[in-house]
Amino acid sequence: MTPRRWIVLGLVIAGLGFAVFMATIPRLEEAQTLGRQLAAALDQDAAKQVARLRQQYYASIAVMVAGLVAVFFGLASLASRGR
Repeated sequence: MTPRRWIVLGLVIAGLGFAVFMATIPRLEEAQTLGRQLAAALDQDAAKQVARLRQQYYASIAVMVAGLVAVFFGLASLASRGR
């Protein structure tokens, strides 16, 4: 795979991770309000939903980091070719 493809692939992956991250933040903030926390403590389904939102939040951050690693790998490959 060429370095430019690594960069493009990394940007696409990071962009998708960012989109999921931005979609998750409002729902996670809503789930962390006091009333929602009380509902989660009493209702198992609400507690599972909050747990899924947290997992989605952290997974989206991991996807963004993986995309950025691919971008930096591509840039490092381009830089080493130039020498």
